[in-house]
Amino acid sequence: MHHYHHCRSYIVYLPPIAKQEKTEYNNVDYIRKNNYTNSKNLDRNIKKAINKLPEKIRKLINDTTFEISKSNSYYDRKNNAIHLLSDSNEYEILHEIGHAIETKLDLLHDKKYIEIQQNGLNIKEIHTDNIKGYGKENEFWLDGNKFISEYQRRVYEQDIDENYKLNYLDFTFNPKTLGEYFSEGFRCYFEENKLLKRKDINLYNYIKEVLK
Repeated sequence: MHHYHHCRSYIVYLPPIAKQEKTEYNNVDYIRKNNYTNSKNLDRNIKKAINKLPEKIRKLINDTTFEISKSNSYYDRKNNAIHLLSDSNEYEILHEIGHAIETKLDLLHDKKYIEIQQNGLNIKEIHTDNIKGYGKENEFWLDGNKFISEYQRRVYEQDIDENYKLNYLDFTFNPKTLGEYFSEGFRCYFEENKLLKRKDINLYNYIKEVLK
């Protein structure tokens, strides 16, 4: 009995999954105090990720929920929820936290950030294609050497404002459709700090300012 301790958790019962509007996954059906999901291993990694953040960023994401996903990890902007695969490590979690931060601070509309994102890209010459190892539906920007990972090059059909990747008025590329640019840089800031600093010093300094 010397290992016994009182559990201070509590359970909040939610309505059946079928009755919850636009719920995608049949996963977490209760909330426990001081815990994030119903997976001890994932909770451990979430806490590792959050512990790397300064206090002001922890407060910023304090109302962000974490849920287990069966298909892929992503941040749901509308519901302020991070969906994670059960085996997500702390750096994959930091990537998704990066999406939450860019949303909450509206970084994607910050002129300074927009300039940094476009820096080094020749938007008048469209160089996009598929990359081996990814599904055919995934398209990537192939130019420039500032990217710290292939995934950071990923191009989406539309940006956060629903503008398309190609401006048909002047046939220029819309760099805002590089939707993983900040979040991958954010992950790399913690996981491979020197790599980000060497490849994209402007993004490195920008993230450093965000974290201050």
